[in-house]
Amino acid sequence: MAKTVEELAQLVGGRVIGDEGLVITGVSGIKEAGAGEITFVANRKYYCLMDKTQASAILVPPEIKSGKRTLIQVDNPSLAFARIVS
Repeated sequence: MAKTVEELAQLVGGRVIGDEGLVITGVSGIKEAGAGEITFVANRKYYCLMDKTQASAILVPPEIKSGKRTLIQVDNPSLAFARIVS
């Protein structure tokens, strides 16, 4: 895969908050994700996992403005994640 966060944001029509040059090499669920991977949160009940995940980047809805990881704000994180996976 090996794409930058900026490239992925362009693919899904998102806005980057954080390191645009960060290289992402894989995808995973928020609980399983590790360094170099991107994940997503689409449901408020999982927002608490954002600070615990080891993912390098997270696809998030627009209301999330900051976090410990690089974020890509999108209207529909689930759909954006599916697009990146395919």
